[in-house]
Amino acid sequence: MNLKNKTIVMTGATSGLGLVAAKHALMQGAKLIVLYRNPELLKALEDIGDLVPIQADLSSTVSIKNACEQIKSSYPHIDILANNAGIWVFGDRKVTTEGKEMTFMVNVLAPWILIKSLGPLLDKSTDPRIINTASALHQGTINFEDMEYNKSFSGFKAYRQSKLALILMTRYLAVQHPKWAIVSQHPGLVSTSLGREGGFFSNFFFKMFGISAEKGAATLIHLMECDRATIKSGEYYVKSTLAKTTTADSKDMVLAERVVGYLEGVNW
Repeated sequence: MNLKNKTIVMTGATSGLGLVAAKHALMQGAKLIVLYRNPELLKALEDIGDLVPIQADLSSTVSIKNACEQIKSSYPHIDILANNAGIWVFGDRKVTTEGKEMTFMVNVLAPWILIKSLGPLLDKSTDPRIINTASALHQGTINFEDMEYNKSFSGFKAYRQSKLALILMTRYLAVQHPKWAIVSQHPGLVSTSLGREGGFFSNFFFKMFGISAEKGAATLIHLMECDRATIKSGEYYVKSTLAKTTTADSKDMVLAERVVGYLEGVNW
């Protein structure tokens, strides 16, 4: 698909692999609506193409909803929603100003709000696509009794659960919205700022063993550009190729329905 004149909404576009994908989309002639938090980081995208910056804090439901209202009031449709932003909380449990656990809010609830709010605009596209950045770290299961780890917090478990929930949400929504091409993708271990809060060791690990942001962005770019007929909606992609998730829970549609049911019950 030629990205020229396509309208794309992207999170996590001001650093790492998201920045690479955002620059590519702009250079291809897309109208790129970037939801950003830090205006300093936005400078990396200025003067490249048709950039529409909208300030949005993905840890705030109010901020996300306000951003969506701005988009809905200005654009008749969008073609691609790329939920690329993510967080891994190291150390103590962190909560948002609205009292939600940070990992759950940014990695799961924020994409859910964006999809639900912007879904009607996607329905008006001739080729609507949603690309959710997941991870190979989706083992374990969903802790429905304590989804936000109020009792015993583990940043690793919270991150792993969030990526499993994102994969399951993707599978469920693909069935409910057959017009959409909605997929999850694993970019690989990328040398980005994901481990920025984990101190020296975590930063060293990501930089030493991570692939470049350019390589990490390849699957996201591929899924934005490839022929719609080659995309299997609801599935999981690695290295620009259809891949299998690694656990039975990540393929469980009953579990997927429970995840969506839980999200539908969250007040946002």
